[in-house]
Order: sequence, then structure tokens, then C-alpha cells
Amino acid sequence: MPLSTLSSRKQEPSRYKDSGPSLSPEKYKKMKHKLREVLEEVDRLAELIEKQEKKINRLKKENGILIERLAKIEDSEPVSNISKPLKTAVEPNIKSLKREALCTDSPNSTKAGKAKRKITNPKTTSEAAPKKRRQKRIEVKPRRVQDLPRNSEGEYALPVQVGVLTVIDLGTIVHDRNTFHNERYIWPVGFTVQRSYASMVDPESQTIYVCKISDGGDGPKFHIEPEDQPDNPIIANTATGAWTTVVKAVNTVRKREHSNSASGPDYFGFSHPTIAKMIQDMPNADKCQQYIWQQFIVMAGRGPG
Repeated sequence: MPLSTLSSRKQEPSRYKDSGPSLSPEKYKKMKHKLREVLEEVDRLAELIEKQEKKINRLKKENGILIERLAKIEDSEPVSNISKPLKTAVEPNIKSLKREALCTDSPNSTKAGKAKRKITNPKTTSEAAPKKRRQKRIEVKPRRVQDLPRNSEGEYALPVQVGVLTVIDLGTIVHDRNTFHNERYIWPVGFTVQRSYASMVDPESQTIYVCKISDGGDGPKFHIEPEDQPDNPIIANTATGAWTTVVKAVNTVRKREHSNSASGPDYFGFSHPTIAKMIQDMPNADKCQQYIWQQFIVMAGRGPG
């Protein structure tokens, strides 16, 4: 074997030995202890993150339930004239008091009967009854709206962008059928808006949804037509019912465990102050008996979108 090869091999141990500083046992223990502390902290943070994620999911579900309940209340018709059943329930009691008073007026009645008559006298009972408190009228604050352009006839120039919605057509108010409005909203036949939202078939894209109202005879029908599924429109008796179907399909195609609830008035735009004013400014809006008139403040320039 050549001498050069032997000399190079003899030099190799010294080369590896001098390649870096040696790690003392004490320093190794410290690093090992530090690593253990870091791993424990990572485990603690991971557990904390898991708890917070569970809490967030629970809150999302609760929020979805509340939104769904609120939407059902908003879409439902108000109970008319609640005071009538109370009145009929009180009338039998008054009649029975009168009969009892007549019985105590007979000649065979005793002094005890007279005392009883004093107690059961309807007039005395009505005087002793507490007076009904007058319901305080709730003052609704005026809502701020956009200053929208109008045409030469004073009508809103359409289509117009209002927030995330594009108002295409305001439709026609059906004032002679109470099912086409409630205390908060009016649902004009032909009302049409469009907005962008997640696709029900493609989990990676958004699409345009056209929202319309048609005359269903007994009440309005709410249509949603997705641009990427023109032959598959969604039709429901309420705005919330229609949009809940969309949200459910969107969550399913994306395999998300989110709440399927949706606020129909929000997605159709009825709850937006500017759109609410546009509908309220239409002919025959003042003839909707159940609808409570709202106050608006038009902001100069671009109002709240």
C-alpha cells in the first residue's frame, strides 16, 4: 500500500475530531430538558387550540339556530288583533257575576246574601280591577340609506348596485292581499335582484344567483336561479326557505359542517335599508294594511352600502 494512502488515513480521525466543538454531558442534559419543555408547551397549545375550535364550532351552530329563528319570525305574518280572544274570555265571567247578583236580589236572600251581593257586584269588581296600562309606542330610529339616481319620471334608475346586491327590477306591490306583506317587509311581484355566492356544484368557484318573486296565488313564491345551473331553479314559499336550500347545497359540496341556516330577508335584500326604502317609495305601498311605515335618512353622496 502506498505511503501516501496510509498517511491520509492516519489524518482522518484528527479531522473529524476537530470538525466541531464537543457537547458536554451537562449541556446535553440541559438541551434535552429544554426540548422536553418545548414539546410539553406544544402539546398544551395544541390542546388549547382544539378546545377553542370546539367552542367556535358550538358558537357557530348556536348562531345559525338564532339566525334561523329570527328569519322565521321575520317571514311569518303577525298575529292579528290579539285582544279579541281575551275579550271573549272575560265576557262569561261578567255574565256569571250578573246571574249571581240577581240571585242575591231575591226576597228570600239573607243579610249574608246582601254582603255577598256587595262583593260580587260587577260594578264594584270593575272599579276595583287595576287599570290597563297604555302600551308605550316604540320609537324606531330613522335608517340611513344611499342617495340613488332617478330617471326623468322620478323613478329609481335601474339596474343599480346596493351593497353586494344588484337591483334589477322592483316589481309591483300587491296591496289587496295580506300575504304579500307583513309588518316589516313588502314582497312585490316581479322584484328581482342578483348577487354572487358560492356555487352549489363547483366547490372552487362562485356564481351569480338571480332572486325573483312571483305571484303564487295564495302568496308570493321566491325563486333563486343559479347562473351555473339555469335549468335547476329553487322555488319556495319564503325567502328563508329558498336560501336555506342553497346554503345547504353549498356546504354539502364543500363537505363543511357549518350551519345550513340563512336569513332570507338579508339574502334577498329586504332587510337592507336602501332596498326597503326603494320598495316603500313604490305606488300602493301606503295601502298595505299590516306594514308599519319606516323612516329613512338619505345620506349625501354614497351612503352605507
